[in-house]
Amino acid sequence: MKKDEIEVISSNQDILSDMRSIIDVARENAYQAVNQALVKRNWLLGKRISEEELKNSGRAEYGLEIIKKLSKILTEEYGKGFTKTNLYSFYSFYKTFPEIFHSVSGKSQNLLSWTHYRVLLQVKDPAARNGMLKKQPNKHGQYGPCRGILIHSIITDCSHRRTNSP
Repeated sequence: MKKDEIEVISSNQDILSDMRSIIDVARENAYQAVNQALVKRNWLLGKRISEEELKNSGRAEYGLEIIKKLSKILTEEYGKGFTKTNLYSFYSFYKTFPEIFHSVSGKSQNLLSWTHYRVLLQVKDPAARNGMLKKQPNKHGQYGPCRGILIHSIITDCSHRRTNSP
């Protein structure tokens, strides 16, 4: 192999490495932007359902009825992501994390993924849920609970409660 060929190969590796890095960073930024929009949309939908329920004297049965009607209409218009189960999850999300988009600085706190929040919604004990929110670095160096750790914690907690119940 000639010296010129070696320089071209070396130069191509540098540009290839740079291109990969640019693509990976852009992809990660896109995932994060989409996730933040999804989390905010779900929280706002839950907030709106909650507000509607309050207008009607906080009647829970009214909230369930409105979820049923909204699900039918939204599913027809937007597709399967707006089932009764999902709308109820959005409502629960807002009720469980009412301050997530209200901070002193006016900025939202560091958000987890919607998948993380869905897992956390399964934890009914606020103290246990807050314990699971302890920040730990993930494989990307970002801080937040690992989904696998959350699921393991929930399973362990449920098993512990079952064995210790009278």
